[in-house]
Amino acid sequence: MGTRRRAAPARVRAIVGSGLLQRYCRFVALVAAALPQAEHARAQQANTPELGARARVAPTVAEPHDDATASGTAIDARDRGLALEQLSEAVSQVPGVHVRSSGGFGAFSGLALRGADLAHTAVVLDTIPLTTPDSGAFDLGQLPLSVLERVEVYRGGAPLWLSEGAIGGLLRLVPARAERPRLRASAGYGSFGRYELGATSALAAPDAALAPALLSHVSLAGADNDYPYFDDLGTQFVPGDGRTLRQQNARIDSGDGLLHAGIDALGGRASLLLLGHGRSEGIPGPLALPSSGAHRNLVRLLSAVGYERERFGADGERDSRLSLLASGSLQRTRFSDFRELGMAEAVAADDLALRGFVRAGGSLRVLPWLEPTLLGSFARDEYLPEDRLAFSAPPRAARRSSETLALEARVYGRIADLPAELRPSVRAEWSQAEIGMAAAAASRHVFAPTYRLAAGIELSPALALSTSAATGKRLPSFLELFGDRALLDPNPALQPERSRTLDASVVGRGRAGALRGGAELRGFVLWIDDMIRYERSSELTLRPANLASARILGLELGLHAQLDRHLSLVSALTALDSQNQLGRSLAFRPPLELLVRPELSWAPAQLDRAVLFVELRHVAFVYLDDRSNDTSLPGRTLFALGATIELLHRRLRLQGRISNLFDAPATDVLSRPLPGREVLAVLTLEQEGL
Repeated sequence: MGTRRRAAPARVRAIVGSGLLQRYCRFVALVAAALPQAEHARAQQANTPELGARARVAPTVAEPHDDATASGTAIDARDRGLALEQLSEAVSQVPGVHVRSSGGFGAFSGLALRGADLAHTAVVLDTIPLTTPDSGAFDLGQLPLSVLERVEVYRGGAPLWLSEGAIGGLLRLVPARAERPRLRASAGYGSFGRYELGATSALAAPDAALAPALLSHVSLAGADNDYPYFDDLGTQFVPGDGRTLRQQNARIDSGDGLLHAGIDALGGRASLLLLGHGRSEGIPGPLALPSSGAHRNLVRLLSAVGYERERFGADGERDSRLSLLASGSLQRTRFSDFRELGMAEAVAADDLALRGFVRAGGSLRVLPWLEPTLLGSFARDEYLPEDRLAFSAPPRAARRSSETLALEARVYGRIADLPAELRPSVRAEWSQAEIGMAAAAASRHVFAPTYRLAAGIELSPALALSTSAATGKRLPSFLELFGDRALLDPNPALQPERSRTLDASVVGRGRAGALRGGAELRGFVLWIDDMIRYERSSELTLRPANLASARILGLELGLHAQLDRHLSLVSALTALDSQNQLGRSLAFRPPLELLVRPELSWAPAQLDRAVLFVELRHVAFVYLDDRSNDTSLPGRTLFALGATIELLHRRLRLQGRISNLFDAPATDVLSRPLPGREVLAVLTLEQEGL
């Protein structure tokens, strides 16, 4: 952690306007200009973009949802195992994404989009919300990449069919499903006691009358996370008095299970989804006050039943769509700490969160150029905390009811013989939060509408433009509204955090001979008002209030390319310029992030396939405060190297990955050390066509 010596805006401009950014922009522009020179007939036949030319991260990724006007990028998660990636590493390949990690394997990783806060990102499992106003930021470590089929990232206003009205954007996680019969088992071991075990079975009969399908997956993973770090004893300017220690009390063990079943019924598709996650982990604590006994256990269970039906006309356009969904979830969190983490009192918490959710939506083409969509949902959340040691200020039960109604009109056709689309939409949410027993309950009612207007036009089969204007919101949480009767004072007058965003995109895709791929260029401005921050209300207590506002300018560049079947390249760059109401840069927002990843694939003798990749990730400095920008963490550049070989007609796969190849030191935003060089090896056996 260093001291800032230059004005914040000047330093940010120096990073954003650096030669690195200029060279990268020229590189993307050259590739993007070459792709539309493709033979249009061949491109249209083999890989014709739909309206909006939806962006891809890699040549084999799936399309995002069917709103081509949204700033969305999709990643096919089924093949990401070649890189031995976690979910947090996979989403980092999308421009506009910033992942904040707080430790080694399994530690919390949060997702921020376009410079917004972590809690400003909504997360849905298919169409089931995983985030609520009271859940805080979603931990990407709670879902392994192996239980997913596809990951979709929407920056800014998301499609209404998925939208939660979030300020930063939305992360959609599509669960894996059975497509063909197969069995797979894997085992892995790596640095700092890391282990992985997994098994997947899929039964599918797509040609049968009801096309039944069943996928089941179980996995276990964990790590000691006892990696070394250098402790300077708090005297960074005194050379020679530091020491190398190993992190203690950071072990984590986790397990995951998925069951996804589907069957044709009533002219549509009925599905059942069961998902479970459990973990046990130690809490290391700050370097100045490490803990030896602080511990957390978490169990999360989710079940859902759904039904979907779509009808298409002779022209290929959708005539109607119907979706029905009901889900229930349970999360139990146990946390124990006996004054090791700096808390005033010992804690023995046992918190239970319950949620019920129902959703119905549909669309109908009423005119050849008009398809309106109507969505409605209801959610009921119950929060039941318990702390056996909190006698003076015991936690109180809370509940929240949320109703939403959303309407969108999709207007599509041609302008000057060019395909075009317009999507105006409005989403209204009513929320009632209550805390305490019925006789002395406090409550708060909030009405939070959000809007979006988006448009797109396809200039050619290889090039499209889109733009949108949208608003977003985040409702105050239970703790922010009603306090904790100890360190946080209540403020039931809190207003939702609100945002406005404008963006414009140019997306191209095509092929030229053996080269194919695409590029995306997106610019945006995001305004956030009524940001909730904490002010000191007494010597010991804090009070939340709508204190802050911010303006964030950004540029997102994405590139993917593949030469024949052997060489591919994925790259993403994000540049941000943020400013709060004091004229300072926002904390924890790096002004520049860059990822470059070339991959080589070939079939040498005696092998079915061999894959080798190199990955570079650069994250610029971040400020640790946004009042004066006096302290900052330096930037870091990390390299990864990986290889895969496949044998026995691809039934046997051996993979290896080295992360942080050159053992570069790095810390999280709380100045805790992150792991250095890590090695992981995984062996996988797979059999198809049972």
